Amino acid sequence: NTYASESFAGGTYLVQAGFVEGEIMAARYTLPASVFPIRIDLIEALIGTAGTTIQTTTQWSVLVWDGPPSTGTLVASYSSDDVILPHIVIPPGPAQAVDVAFSIDPGDPEQIFITNSSGTNSFTIGFRIDQHQSQSGTGCITPPPQNQNAFPLTDNTGVASQTGNWIYAFDCGVFGCPAGWSTFQSFPALCTPSGDWMLQATWTSFTCEAQTGACCDGSAECFDLTEAECLNIGGACWIAFAPKAQEVSRPPSDPGVPALVLLSERESGHSAQPGNAVAKPGSSSSDDVCLSIGPFQTQSDMRATLNSLSPLVKRIQYRDERATQSRGYWVFLAALKNREEALGVARSLSAKGVRDYYVVTAGDQLNTISLGLFREQANAERRKAEIAAMGFDPKLIQRTEELPVYWIDLARDRNSNLDWRSHVSSTVGLEERPIDCF
Repeated sequence: NTYASESFAGGTYLVQAGFVEGEIMAARYTLPASVFPIRIDLIEALIGTAGTTIQTTTQWSVLVWDGPPSTGTLVASYSSDDVILPHIVIPPGPAQAVDVAFSIDPGDPEQIFITNSSGTNSFTIGFRIDQHQSQSGTGCITPPPQNQNAFPLTDNTGVASQTGNWIYAFDCGVFGCPAGWSTFQSFPALCTPSGDWMLQATWTSFTCEAQTGACCDGSAECFDLTEAECLNIGGACWIAFAPKAQEVSRPPSDPGVPALVLLSERESGHSAQPGNAVAKPGSSSSDDVCLSIGPFQTQSDMRATLNSLSPLVKRIQYRDERATQSRGYWVFLAALKNREEALGVARSLSAKGVRDYYVVTAGDQLNTISLGLFREQANAERRKAEIAAMGFDPKLIQRTEELPVYWIDLARDRNSNLDWRSHVSSTVGLEERPIDCF
């Protein structure tokens, strides 16, 4: 699926300069209900430059939602680390484009499946710029220099789908474009790209065809029919048909993956810090009760709650913190002395039937042999044991990264019966903490 009219192998594109860190280009595709569940096989995104004076390195993430990105469920998120997923590196010079092609090995048990749990008969793919080569501050006052950065690309033939193309915009205040998720249709014309995102997804349907079995109608005669056909003739199915798929309730996080822990909690305990005030006139009194609500994972969720609660409380403000979150478990062979040795070990792995490995060619992990990144520790342990049984010495570590999270601090009257939960679209992962009044 793609809305773009240009080929991903080469063509004429428009560079969307001004795209700042944290912003996401996304495309939502609607399919017949009958094709679900589907497996995402390949996601492609074109990133390019308009002529640069320096080599650019861009850190990125690819994301997948069941349904629209604004209200759907985020089912997969992978970020470049220059070990397993390389950053985008483009040399200096005239305009250039890179096709970032993301896929999961078909033999890996942890595939990306869309089950249509959203009930919208749709899925969304997104590509986020996590870090530019050169950006000053948030990029709101001074946009990332066009001659020092790479940006997402669109085609140059106009927008084919105003509702299928989406953008997540950074909050630059009253002088910026609307923050959070918008379709091209709902985004102001001045802010909207003039072409379709160069994004595309390849998928496979995993619908099951009805299987047949022995159906006997009571007259000593049996037929090879499906279960439905058998029931239609009043027969009895004497051997088992294919079992019906059972719905699986997924836990909020993968088994074995630690819950998100705030750095402030780990180091010194939570305390309310001066935040970004959206307060109404007034001062703290003994009749006030002050709370902190969070952590919100996105600015858009935090701002929606902030706007909803503001008329109901005496004072309110927000703040952001950094949180440490698991990014999975990495299995690898420790770095060899040089590339020749690393390639020699890689050939030994190949001779023993190992196909999914990667020799790191740059960075801090140079000449390390990556054997896979797994969401679940049990799968990583299984991979480690498999490689160890071949006579190698694999290592396993948990990978983490720091992400921004947002908190809302509010002051309400002690006699108020405010239920903040009724003003939040989803309370999953949110908690309430008492704080000193501000």
